[in-house]
Amino acid sequence: GTPVTSIAAARCGLTGSMIDLSAVDAKVDGNYIWWKSILGQSLQVIDLKHNNLQEVGTLPTKVRTDISHNKESLTVRPKVLQKAVQDGIELWMFNTEISNRKELQTLLRSELVLDEVWVDATKSYACRNLVVPNVRVSPDLFLPLDMCGCRPGYAGTGTNCSVC
Repeated sequence: GTPVTSIAAARCGLTGSMIDLSAVDAKVDGNYIWWKSILGQSLQVIDLKHNNLQEVGTLPTKVRTDISHNKESLTVRPKVLQKAVQDGIELWMFNTEISNRKELQTLLRSELVLDEVWVDATKSYACRNLVVPNVRVSPDLFLPLDMCGCRPGYAGTGTNCSVC
């Protein structure tokens, strides 16, 4: 048969944590069994936009994973970001707020390098993107205290800026 190369699960009301796609429990003839999945080898894209996921603790290898516009704050384990950066795995998290920011801040000194160019300077603050092109985030929701700063004429920290 033809292997599955993409999963389109945007706006499906998904909740919980991302699972390891290389090992999946399945119900066959009324019994749960564990089987070695080939999804980890064939899958190229998984679209999880506009869902309500709570955690990304694992990341499929060589799969573009889009978790943009997640409805609640998302916990992304540091090992997931490290794997994405080191292996060039595409991980998109536009317009997704991160809940474990302090845990991820240490990666800014190693794997996650910020671009020198400030973007989105139409507000009271401007932000910098990540240098790696495969990890895409909204800086003001990802690590706003580290990736954003007040524009001239404004005072504060991160995205919390007011006129001087």
